Formats: sequence, C-alpha cells, structure tokens
Amino acid sequence: MTTIILSPVNLIQIVFCTLFIFSIVILLPKQKNRRLIYLLTASSSLIVFNLLENMGITYKLYLITPSYSLIFGPLFYFLVRQLALNELIGKSGQYYHFLPALLSLLFTQYVQLVLAVGTVSQFIYFAFSLKLLKTYKKVSFDTCSDALSLQIDWLNNVLYAMIAITIVDLLRLNLQPVLNISLANIWYFTMQLAYYLLTSYLVVQAIWQPSRFTGLQYYLDQQEKKISEQKSAGPIFAELDKIILTKKLYQQPKFSLQDLVHYTGMSSKDISWAINDGCQLNFCDYINRHRIEEIKANLADKVVGNLLDVAFNAGFNSKSSFNKSFKKHVGITPSQYVKSVIS
Repeated sequence: MTTIILSPVNLIQIVFCTLFIFSIVILLPKQKNRRLIYLLTASSSLIVFNLLENMGITYKLYLITPSYSLIFGPLFYFLVRQLALNELIGKSGQYYHFLPALLSLLFTQYVQLVLAVGTVSQFIYFAFSLKLLKTYKKVSFDTCSDALSLQIDWLNNVLYAMIAITIVDLLRLNLQPVLNISLANIWYFTMQLAYYLLTSYLVVQAIWQPSRFTGLQYYLDQQEKKISEQKSAGPIFAELDKIILTKKLYQQPKFSLQDLVHYTGMSSKDISWAINDGCQLNFCDYINRHRIEEIKANLADKVVGNLLDVAFNAGFNSKSSFNKSFKKHVGITPSQYVKSVIS
C-alpha cells in the first residue's frame, strides 16, 4: 500500500478547505451571500484538485487547476458588483465571463500559457473592480450625507493585496526552475497561506459590513438622462441652500440626494450639479458643513452638554464620521476646538 505524505502546504489546504466548506453551509440560506458562496466553492474545489495533483492522484489523468486562474478574476469582480451595486444574482450576460475558463480546459497541457492568460485576466478584472469602487466612493459622497459610514474601503485594500499576491506569485512561477527547492517550497507555502487568509478576511468583512450605499445603480442610470442646460448653478444652489437651512434638513441623519429631490421636485442630476458647481463640495461634505456650523454656533452660545449629543442633534449618526468630518472642515479635532472655545 502506497503511503501518502502530506506537506505543510497540503495541511493548510486541508484546514482552509474545511473552513471554506463550513462557511458555505452557514451562508447557504441567505440569497445575498450567493456570490460569496461561488467564491468559496471555487476556492475549496481548487484546493481539492491541488491536493489530488500534488499527491499524484489525478496529475497524469487530467490537469485542471491552471484553468482556475481564469475563474477568480470574474468571481471577484461580480462580488464587488454585488457589494457596490446591490446587483441581482444571475444577471443576463454574467456567465459568458467564465467561457474562457471552460475553453482553457482544452489547453491545460500548456500550463505556463494558461497561467499567463489567467494572470492577465485577473489584472483586467481587478482594474474593473477598482474603477467601480472609485465610482462608488464618489457617488456615495455626492448623494449621501452619511457617506462616511457607508464606505467599503476595506474592499479596495483586499483588491490591492490580491494584486500584490498575484504579482509575487507570478514572479515565483517564473523563477521556479532556478530556485532552490527549499526556498521554492517556503515561497509557495507563504503565497498559499496569504491567499487563504485574505479570502477569509474578505468573507468576514463582506458578511459583517454594517451598511453600505445602495443607490449607485440608480445614479448611473440617471447619468443617461438629459444633462441640465442651465448656464449658472448659482441661483439654483442658493435656492437649494435656503430650503435646506430653513427646514434644517441637514439634521436628518441619513439625509440623501433623493430626499432633496422629494422636497424640491428637481432631478437628482440637476441638484448634484448645482451643489458641486455652486459650492465646490460634494453632497456629503456640503451637508456636513451645515451640521458643523450648527455645532460651532451652539458651542459659541455655550449651548453645550455632551458634545456627542450635540453632534447627533445636528445630524451626525456616528462618532467616527463626526470626528472625521469635523477635522476635515475645521482643521482640528472637536475636542481641540472645544478647548479653544472655552479658553
């Protein structure tokens, strides 16, 4: 009977495969986690095929793992789309992105070629993902007063880390013929561990993300409509500003561009344009500026109890967003400002 010896890489593969399968079972009942499940399924099945190939069980029958390099780019991209656009699962045209992976199964004997094409594919999808996240950030600040609490910057960090891992692993693959066997094994182990840990972090963050902006798709649809023909934003902005100040709309914690559409009857496109052009600020910073001005007025009038209560009454909905916004607009922290007022 042949004895199968597991390497350190095989052991962490088994551990993370078990963890990913367990996560799939937990996530399965919730539709919103479907794309996370797709990613975990692909990761765990890749681990299984890796184990089988490393132990020489399926290597001589058929080589499958190189084709996975063409799967993970689209999987990450569609997960980003779900998080940023709140996109429905199985949208028409999505499955065509996985055709190259299926076609590559016919050419897996050319391992280096398939891996090279897969790496290029991943970089392309990572670029699409980063562009979408950049749009998410801009639009959320242009349309939501609580945009600071809706950010998914952690996803940007995950993508940059994925790009770094892909580049380093590509370097490993190209240097493998000349590397010392011990160094090659340590490098491979490190890359595998980094990827599995990063995937686990992605899953945890995606599940526990408290809230996120869900109006990006609506905003992008609005971009296709007729752009305002007004030559000057000044009069429109002045009218909008008057309505917001008179009704103290900024005191609503989740006040959004769509709420302002309701109060004014104007299109979101025109309102966004008027604010951006009229005061050179995005919607979030503009609304937060009014909140901060109210806080400063209360401090000047000595109408101060708990500073955080004052901030919440002015419309902020979290301590972190209040502190960030205050320092951004005033240049110092709230506590430093209070000390300067008292002194």
